[in-house]
Amino acid sequence: MKNAFKIPVKKPLIYTFFKNAPQNMGDIGDEVISLLNFKKKLSTLGHFYTTYDHIEHLKRQFNDQLGKLRDVGFDVRP
Repeated sequence: MKNAFKIPVKKPLIYTFFKNAPQNMGDIGDEVISLLNFKKKLSTLGHFYTTYDHIEHLKRQFNDQLGKLRDVGFDVRP
């Protein structure tokens, strides 16, 4: 993305994805509090996150985001 800095943006381009996964209630510990706090922090920053169910779903969503960047003039080639 060598040309990414030539396009003006108002916010950093940070994408956050969370995997939907089954969780046994007996296994829940303090990490859940950390996760909830992180999600709350994202919300207060006005940042959105996306969830996915499996790797193909993640790839599709990520590709959709790259498409949106392409549409506004970003060079999304590696």
